[in-house]
Amino acid sequence: MKTQIIDMTVDISRAQAALDELSQRIALLDDELADVQADEQRKKDDLDAQKAILAQRIRTAYDTDRTSLLETFLSSDDFTDVISEVGYQLDFAGQDKVLAEQIVKDQQVLAVVHQTVEDTKAATESMHELAAGQKAVLDKQRKPASTEDAARRLD
Repeated sequence: MKTQIIDMTVDISRAQAALDELSQRIALLDDELADVQADEQRKKDDLDAQKAILAQRIRTAYDTDRTSLLETFLSSDDFTDVISEVGYQLDFAGQDKVLAEQIVKDQQVLAVVHQTVEDTKAATESMHELAAGQKAVLDKQRKPASTEDAARRLD
């Protein structure tokens, strides 16, 4: 009987050690998940800011396009001003194109980060379920051991 109790105590200690190790892994996964979620939110905020800048530039370009080249020419003091204005508009168009391309790249990065968040959530949830299952097994192992300890004390 003592050998069985010792064996059960050793088994319980091993199970507790495995559960503690699993709990540490879960804590690391939880921290990693929080970091990845924060990174995702930062990237989303940056992307939203870039989109807002591009939208404002597009609105400005639209308003500028309403002014015909003839109106620009007639309202300018000399031809150099007209060329400067057209060059200015072309520069903005080029910058807007670069910004739009960057937004597309950032959306792709954000999609990858989001998938990482989802994968990490799934891994964390499965680890939590595994830990709960192991804790239930450990609790069942402890219950007979404590019952036998009580019976031994009575003897």
